[in-house]
Amino acid sequence: MYRTTELTLLLVDGEISSEQITELMDLVSSPQNRTECLALMKVEAMLRGLRKVDAVTPTMNWLQSEMERRIVSGVMSRIPVSVSPVRPAVTVRSTVARKARTWMMAAVAVAALGLGAAFLFKTDAVPIGEIVSLKGDVQILVEGKKRAAKAGEVIRTGERLLVGFESSADVQWTSENARLAVAEMSDLSWADAEVCELKSGGLSADVVSRAGKPPLFFKTADATARITGTKFSLHRSGNATQLRVSEGRVVLSDSDARGSADVAAGQFASASDAAAPVSRDWPGDGKGIGLLGEYYNHNYQKMDTEPPAYERVDSRLRFQWGKGAPTPVTQSHPEHFGVRWTGYIEPRFTESYTFLLVVDDGVRMWIDDRQILDAWDSNNAKKFYTQPVELTAGRKHKIRVEYCERTMQANVSLFWQSLSQPIEVVPQSQLYPPERPNLPPPGELRARSDKR
Repeated sequence: MYRTTELTLLLVDGEISSEQITELMDLVSSPQNRTECLALMKVEAMLRGLRKVDAVTPTMNWLQSEMERRIVSGVMSRIPVSVSPVRPAVTVRSTVARKARTWMMAAVAVAALGLGAAFLFKTDAVPIGEIVSLKGDVQILVEGKKRAAKAGEVIRTGERLLVGFESSADVQWTSENARLAVAEMSDLSWADAEVCELKSGGLSADVVSRAGKPPLFFKTADATARITGTKFSLHRSGNATQLRVSEGRVVLSDSDARGSADVAAGQFASASDAAAPVSRDWPGDGKGIGLLGEYYNHNYQKMDTEPPAYERVDSRLRFQWGKGAPTPVTQSHPEHFGVRWTGYIEPRFTESYTFLLVVDDGVRMWIDDRQILDAWDSNNAKKFYTQPVELTAGRKHKIRVEYCERTMQANVSLFWQSLSQPIEVVPQSQLYPPERPNLPPPGELRARSDKR
């Protein structure tokens, strides 16, 4: 990755320091780099939903001289565009937009900084609503600075809401009479008062009818959702956008302007580089009860040679033991324990799946007896993505996950995602224990000696 790109990424995220700004200015002193940066300003203008190519007013307002305005206008007119019939914005091929997107704000910074501007994005922030409630790590990012969010706090255009791991936030989009439930690991913002941009993560929305008003727009890097009044969930993960509608209808169009899907209640659609959105019926949930967990006291090193001390059917793999432990024996000395989960996993879609494990300390995983992750020697809290694996809808694939705790904090969570599957903790409904007699009742921790 070029240094210019690295610095621009920091600039896009609003996390660039004054020293890094100086370094970026030196790098773009090259006419070639400067021209390329200025060209990408048009892409940013289009992604922000501006209607005209030849009169990008917000972009021009960022510039400080007639010379810079002429340069930008001249460069912008040479980029081909196409218009999507279902979104009020000029769009470009995603292969251009996404690769170039990390450059565009650098162009604005160069124009402003080169003429002595103190900083970028000096626009009037407009209140769009407030944070009704929150849980866990929720922050607001504005002008490169983060602060802890508070219930009742007003959110304005130009600010980003960052929701951390095992956290959530409820937002009232006051001016548009919409309620948003923002999921963990989400990043969203409002470029203007009518467009919510979901950069990553997910949200569920309850939008009051827009009768007599313009539609609302929810955007991601892959797609735009046109809302007239409905209940739906929107996610972006794994370079794909997933929409699921529970009430009303939503029009989902992809960023390549290849097509759109009219998604009704009980249906879903996905948009990505790989495929244009197509509405389909939601396949529904399975009838699983969870995986069988086998718990080892103080001897995770002997998981392959000795029987476990306890067993339990766990509804899903999401545990935060902290400095504690899952069994009575290990509570007094919560170190060096291990757990093996076995059973079957049933996907909703026939697609390539990637699993995400958030653990402290070590983990390894198998699907259909093929190991797809080995992070057994890991220490401290980390996130691990597995190799992609092809799964078949409705088929119960064998699964085995092994976890070890060495010292201090202990936690493990198992997520999955695919083109059509939004990232989520693998739910109980899609997990099944091994087929054997005398399983312990779900949730009941039973000593191994009581098993048979």
